[in-house]
Amino acid sequence: VRFPLLALGLASLVAGVWAGLLRFGWGLPAGRANLIELHGPLLVFGFLGTVISLERAVALRRSWGYLAPAGTLLGTGLLFAGIRQGAGELVLLLAGCVLVALFVVILRIHATAATTTLMLGALLWIAGDALWLHGDPLVQVVPWWAGFLVLTIVGARLELAALGRLTRAGRL
Repeated sequence: VRFPLLALGLASLVAGVWAGLLRFGWGLPAGRANLIELHGPLLVFGFLGTVISLERAVALRRSWGYLAPAGTLLGTGLLFAGIRQGAGELVLLLAGCVLVALFVVILRIHATAATTTLMLGALLWIAGDALWLHGDPLVQVVPWWAGFLVLTIVGARLELAALGRLTRAGRL
């Protein structure tokens, strides 16, 4: 299951980069009229949301955890197909909820500052997507998505720092 999900996540990366190049004004075929506006969701959810949630589902070894990466791909697929009645946004919101549930289970097993930070990032995903589903403009939604990405990076760095056995001052 994980390899097809990863392959589709990589396809989202390619589509998101293509959309970004179109946004820059490169003379590439658009393929879809709405591809440029999907640049952010394709990269944030279709690629990064997929690989981040897939990593946690694999690590936790819970079959229900794969609903998160499957949901990110289904949600971005609905957006890519042009279905704009909130279906894609709702599926992405649910995928974020599954990711938070994964972090809750992880925190029960091994509570760390890194995992707490990662879960806070996933909560920002949900908040931003809820605003998007509500119809708020992307300019108000993107900071929440950026917060998800920033806290995910910080949480991952904290995990790596724990492997290096930093002093308390180093962790701070």
